Amino acid sequence: IGPLSTRIGIVSFSKKIFHVAFLNNTQNKFQYKRTVKQMNLVLEPGRSLRRDCGTSTNKALESVRLDYFTPRGGDRPEKPNILFVLSDGLTVPAVNKNLTILEAEKLKKMKIPTFVMGLPNQRQIELNKRNVYIGDEEWFAIASAPENVFKMEFDTLTRKIAFLASQVCTVEN
Repeated sequence: IGPLSTRIGIVSFSKKIFHVAFLNNTQNKFQYKRTVKQMNLVLEPGRSLRRDCGTSTNKALESVRLDYFTPRGGDRPEKPNILFVLSDGLTVPAVNKNLTILEAEKLKKMKIPTFVMGLPNQRQIELNKRNVYIGDEEWFAIASAPENVFKMEFDTLTRKIAFLASQVCTVEN
């Protein structure tokens, strides 16, 4: 990880978009790890899960396209871009699902390999009787190819991302 090697950006999203790290923000692996550890994943005081939560997948994909995969966001046109999307369900409110699919199509037109890590949420665990996840339809629409959708538990996530990164990234000397 570094300015002349692999660059990593992170967008966190719920109802809002949170820019954790642009592609040109982290200079080395240690700085990147510190940034990840400092991510705020806790609901702010005074907020209600029912009232204030949402899943703005459409806005997150739009931000990746307009804010990250640009020279200003640290993109290098001569280097390939790869997108990993981690999701535990659907775009909420559901009326924005079509916007999510539209943004995914725009990324596909840019020929960006997109991988989706589908993670079960409690509602999915309670309803899941046939290994069909609530987010399936969206996840397959977001991924650049059907084989790029991976359903897993949280405890296997780190290993899967490391494996995929080793498969799609080349080491530069």
